[in-house]
Amino acid sequence: MDDPLSEAQIEETFLQVLEPGGYAIKTAMLIARSFRADELPSWDLINAGLLRLAAREDIKTHGDIQQWRWSEIQRLAEVRPSKNS
Repeated sequence: MDDPLSEAQIEETFLQVLEPGGYAIKTAMLIARSFRADELPSWDLINAGLLRLAAREDIKTHGDIQQWRWSEIQRLAEVRPSKNS
């Protein structure tokens, strides 16, 4: 079965759920808030979307985000300058 969503669309869906400056939430909760059970993409696509999201400068992760129940993810209120800037 083909997934109708791309990795970029999944990343954008996650980003819309995360409130800027909000508290860190469990990665599993982010997934549950982003998709209904009957529209859940494949695990591979979810993980690819999570990795794209984690690469953003306005996202902070705690733990291995591919371990959904044992990790957390947070959207920062503002982008912090990188150490290389």
